[in-house]
Amino acid sequence: MGRMEPRDPDAIEPKGSDPESAPEPLLRALRALAPPDNGPDPQIFLAEARRHFAGARRRRRLALAACASAVAALLLVYIGVQWNSSHALEEERSLNAGSAPLVGDLDRNQRIDILDAFALARMLDGADLSSPRLASADLSGDGRVDRADVLALARAAVSLDRGRGR
Repeated sequence: MGRMEPRDPDAIEPKGSDPESAPEPLLRALRALAPPDNGPDPQIFLAEARRHFAGARRRRRLALAACASAVAALLLVYIGVQWNSSHALEEERSLNAGSAPLVGDLDRNQRIDILDAFALARMLDGADLSSPRLASADLSGDGRVDRADVLALARAAVSLDRGRGR
């Protein structure tokens, strides 16, 4: 048996590989199936470009409206905070104007009530002894603020004879 030599695949040409050697009726049928390529329709590109830029314009307007809304909201919050803080300062000034702070009046509402005793007890439990309000909380007069002052403040708050309780 003889040995076969490997052949170069490029050297092998099948019979009838030339497209022009096909029968004419087959070539006409193939040409009819694939019309000549004149390139893409420019109207399709134009319509797609218009649609794209119209969407971009809408997105820009929406982003601008969102930014304007955010700025307006921040402005309203700022005005509200400034308005509340100015009214709180005016209220505090009107409460404190013309009258000396009462001994034991921790919330500075110009009266001694049980809320002052409660605030003092909370300050002592929380070890908030650096508060400047504690200066007016030494009801016992011993130079220290402690539980005895909380009791004295509570008694003064619930006392029926307000004139002697202070």
